Amino acid sequence: MCLLFLAWRCDARRRLLAAGNRDEFHAREALPLGARGAGVLAGWDVPGGGTWLGIAPGGRFAALTNFREPQRPQRSGPSRGRLVADYLRGDTSAVAYAEAIAPDVLRYAGFNLMLADADTLLHVSNRAPGQDGSPIETPLVQALAPGYYAISNGYLGAPWPKVVRGRAQFARLEALPEAIPRDYLRLLTDTTVGCEAQLPQTGVGTAFERVLSRIFIRSPAYGTRCSTVLQLDADGGGSILEQRYQPDGAVAGVTSLVLPPGAAA
Repeated sequence: MCLLFLAWRCDARRRLLAAGNRDEFHAREALPLGARGAGVLAGWDVPGGGTWLGIAPGGRFAALTNFREPQRPQRSGPSRGRLVADYLRGDTSAVAYAEAIAPDVLRYAGFNLMLADADTLLHVSNRAPGQDGSPIETPLVQALAPGYYAISNGYLGAPWPKVVRGRAQFARLEALPEAIPRDYLRLLTDTTVGCEAQLPQTGVGTAFERVLSRIFIRSPAYGTRCSTVLQLDADGGGSILEQRYQPDGAVAGVTSLVLPPGAAA
């Protein structure tokens, strides 16, 4: 993922609500949302052998965003998407998995990993802000209280324009009992350009920062590949919707799955 909004235990009916976009090079092969074994439902990144978001039995959820740091030397570590896939295919709690991977997180390029089970939501990362605000490589695990969260390719809650704008819209929608997945898709296809004075400086240049400041990114080589809206209810049921896009932003396909009560318990 490159943009993710989460509501964790914000009402008695829903345990978790997530809405996010996966931004990636259009040429990178991926499989749509589907069954990946061991009860896992997820899309699939073919070259990396992992995924960006998925759910599994036991109320387990995981999603990952890459940390944008183009000027940091690239390392030949394992694919970050495997962190999501390995958690979903296992049978450990979110806390146990975070503890298990902690010794190895610095082998990976920068990431933010959101992990949930029936009881806990964690933010796991290998980047934290230094004294001057620049990222330092260090293991980071935070248990998150009930509330609304938004994350892109920086720190959790960093005030990037699309994060701030999208989180506010997401929270308003989540508070409406009549809101449906299509309402969240409208949020995820917002192409508003962020105010230039508020854009982050991540090393990609001002022109590309403007392109990336949109919730929905449309460009010939790189852009929003899919939007996902996920709901996990207190009774273990829920739904997951994935809408996929062509490079010009046209809808390329939709997968919608309903989880009966107890399926994600």
